Amino acid sequence: MAEMVHQTKMRNIKAPVEIGHEIIDVITAGMYSNPLMILREYVQNSVDAIDQAVRQGKIGRDEGLIDIQIDGGTRSIAVEDNGIGISNAQAEQTLCALGCSEKDSKKNRGFRGIGRLGGVGYCDLVQFETRSRASEKVAIIEWDAKKLRMLMQSGKMSARKAIRDAVKAGYRRAAKDEPSHFFRVRINGIQRFHRDDLMNLGAIISYLGQVAPVPFNRQRFRFADEIEDNLQDIDGFESYNIRVNGQRVYRPYADAFEVTSSRIDEINGIEFFDIASRNGKPMGQGWYANTSYLASLPPRVSMRGIRVRQGNLEIGDEYFLADSFAERRFAAWHIGEIHLGYGLTANARRDGFEHTPEYETFLEQVRVLGTHLSHLCRNSSKNRCRSAAANEALAQLEAIAKSKLYIDDQHLDNTKERASRLLAGLLKEAENGMLSPQTFKALTAVRHAIHRLDRDAIFLADALDGRKLRYVSKRDLLEDVAKSASESMNGELITDDWLQEVFGTYLL
Repeated sequence: MAEMVHQTKMRNIKAPVEIGHEIIDVITAGMYSNPLMILREYVQNSVDAIDQAVRQGKIGRDEGLIDIQIDGGTRSIAVEDNGIGISNAQAEQTLCALGCSEKDSKKNRGFRGIGRLGGVGYCDLVQFETRSRASEKVAIIEWDAKKLRMLMQSGKMSARKAIRDAVKAGYRRAAKDEPSHFFRVRINGIQRFHRDDLMNLGAIISYLGQVAPVPFNRQRFRFADEIEDNLQDIDGFESYNIRVNGQRVYRPYADAFEVTSSRIDEINGIEFFDIASRNGKPMGQGWYANTSYLASLPPRVSMRGIRVRQGNLEIGDEYFLADSFAERRFAAWHIGEIHLGYGLTANARRDGFEHTPEYETFLEQVRVLGTHLSHLCRNSSKNRCRSAAANEALAQLEAIAKSKLYIDDQHLDNTKERASRLLAGLLKEAENGMLSPQTFKALTAVRHAIHRLDRDAIFLADALDGRKLRYVSKRDLLEDVAKSASESMNGELITDDWLQEVFGTYLL
């Protein structure tokens, strides 16, 4: 059988290759699990265009701007950048193509030629406007998304024919206030989906703050300079001026954050680490925050997780590295980032990377990191338990130190033995450096009081008032003792067994 296969002569196919209409749905709405992801795609293209304009000297690095306008009245979004733009000669070919891009995946964040079509699955019309120099007109390419969906639903038309029928191109004179080079996409007639996040200004700003290449807010995050100084040599590590309805977008990092509605934690330092290839060449760098590691941070803490970024754009989400931790929940206990160069290739959805030997090397190192970070979580949990136990032991010692009255010598000896055990345990914790300064100070004070138990002890027989006992019957005395004991047990049920144990000698 194998010999017959080797002898078979092969030729190129002659049948025409059809591209089904389903491919359009796959690379638009079918590509994204969250409608907000289309904004990431447009921002990604914008920052690449700005980088190119900077390289060609058309703008300075600090002059790049991505302006996003959300209009709830018309249910539209406009994303405009002052990057390199697309020339009139290339606009139609570039913006009408499907899956075609001349971008280099080793230098650009976007390179598959499909991200610009993200809005097609969520609106009625996507309009592109652009030019690359002042002497040009503004090229206009319109994708009639509503018509395209209708054509696709018929099931009788190829993707190529549907695009020809639903996409139009034209040119107009530039307005006086339009830049000499720019790119603008308008998403018109946005459909309502679930929470309608594409019309939610707060949701958009929060989302872009997490995924887009925007700077830290130095007013809220004092470690910004330290982190940026350490990451400046990473390919593509740049931050951009992105504004949404005039409000500048920043990364969500802050010095302090909520663990629960009543408990605040803070970042008290930053740890850096390197990611290297098998031959020792750098693949990226990362950082994580030193915190108290109190618990899994709630979703409202949008900086939670070790976020992976390439070109300063997020890949995946806060749980992207969850499998590298000893327990999945530990992924949300931490705050930090890993910034990678272009040695790895992001997949089309940008929720992971293409599987290559380099990616496998990355995962191996991340597993080591995850083990270390999991260890920090567990140690923190153990230390909190030890701290709680120490505080409880200290409270018991303080109660003993205040006690003066004892039933007899046996009661005093038992109390001293118990105090000795508690004291020894706390002193051992102190030697291991596990006590806070406040707890150690309190321990020192109570230790002196415990050593005076013998001197200060008063026995019950000496303290009883014989004059009062003279007029109380033995029966009433035992009943009073039982009632007082019951009241002192904080609502715990007095059982037959308890009564038998205490008063058994005097029962019938």
